[in-house]
Amino acid sequence: MNTPPEGQYGSERPAPWGVNLVRVPYDIEEAVRQAEISGMPELALYATELRTAIYRGRQAAL
Repeated sequence: MNTPPEGQYGSERPAPWGVNLVRVPYDIEEAVRQAEISGMPELALYATELRTAIYRGRQAAL
């Protein structure tokens, strides 16, 4: 499969850098537990964000 070079959309020439977003499975409840142990501020908002996959700034809009 021929994919375009990263760094500049639609370019035929490679650019100096690129960005890839990759979804990685992980234990959400373990992440919440570790945040709680560490004393993370705004823990409830963070936990809801992880559990719902909705950014905390958008949660109030729902």
